[in-house]
Amino acid sequence: MGFLILLALVALLPMNDVAGQDPCKVVSSTGVCAPKPWLNEVIPCVNYAVVEEALLPIVATFPGTMVELGFGDVLTDLGQLQDAGNIRFKGPTSILSGGVAAANWFRPGLVFKLIYTVNIFGIEIRFAFSSSQFDSLTPGDTLQGAILSLQAGMGTFPMYHPGTVAEALPSLVQDFTALLASFEAGGARETLTLADGGMELDASWSIVVRPTIEYKPTLGTNKIHILRYCGFRIALCFNFD
Repeated sequence: MGFLILLALVALLPMNDVAGQDPCKVVSSTGVCAPKPWLNEVIPCVNYAVVEEALLPIVATFPGTMVELGFGDVLTDLGQLQDAGNIRFKGPTSILSGGVAAANWFRPGLVFKLIYTVNIFGIEIRFAFSSSQFDSLTPGDTLQGAILSLQAGMGTFPMYHPGTVAEALPSLVQDFTALLASFEAGGARETLTLADGGMELDASWSIVVRPTIEYKPTLGTNKIHILRYCGFRIALCFNFD
């Protein structure tokens, strides 16, 4: 089974003008959720400094996880964005930095993920999961079948990523089993509504559809995404196809 691993950052600071673009507001990873924040008149964006600030505590707190998932060079590769200025959430398109396309950073547009949020050592971190069946969902579809399509991958996750489970995801399998049980018991919403770009399933699980900025390491198929909403948040994501 192949695993496509993605690190997602979800996007709220001062207004800056970029030549040839509308003014945008540089946002941080600590933005507070508000109804439809991406519909404000000021366009949100990120830059090298705020992405680095968000990544540093995750890299420091979860070093084994970052290496095992293939993100060991993310801070080095982030240097490609030092000359990119303010980066808006649009796509699909490349990211220009110093007049050339950044080699490891892109803007793929909207991404569709099941998000699992955990708090380890006081650091909140998100993991995102998907499959081809999950990605094909549209508002009004039922969720149970798509979430069931992740079951096999979740079951073997500890075998493929033992270090990550030990360091950051000790309760993943149990919490996913509880999520499935909540659908069977009618405790979780079964119809996909995607109000304001996402929906909560329980205290740990949610679904998001957000514009993103993507990091793809030189080696491997793993990726990092920066998703726009409530400021931005970081999530490590997996595709079980």
